[in-house]
Amino acid sequence: MGGGFGGGGERPSRRPIGGDAAPTVWVPLAVDEARQEADGGGRCCFDAFAWMRNYLRGGLGRDVTPAEVRAAVVHDMLLDKNQWMETLWDKRRPDGTGRMVESGVLADYSRMMLEDDAWGSTLEVALLARRYEINVVLL
Repeated sequence: MGGGFGGGGERPSRRPIGGDAAPTVWVPLAVDEARQEADGGGRCCFDAFAWMRNYLRGGLGRDVTPAEVRAAVVHDMLLDKNQWMETLWDKRRPDGTGRMVESGVLADYSRMMLEDDAWGSTLEVALLARRYEINVVLL
């Protein structure tokens, strides 16, 4: 059985575009037997990322927890190499209210991200993908 949608198997290799692309691991879309339900409460981004990263490693090495994934995001957010976030960040609080961060400063936003109920966004997913060298496709 070939590598069609959800069929698993071999997938044609492609040359990465750009420089430091993460190695490609084909994950079939049909992973119902491994399906996980997020607990909600603002943690689903970090729960899902930790679960998928651990799943992709197949038991090799130490698993990461959602709390460790969140801490990694907050740490990486303030590194000089990630100053690009300042221009893409919409200045909104990570609580789902749509309210703005009063100071408009990324460091204040990052402190809010330490809260267990702070919502992750595509910016946090981008940081995690880079840190853990995983190509992420959001559907």
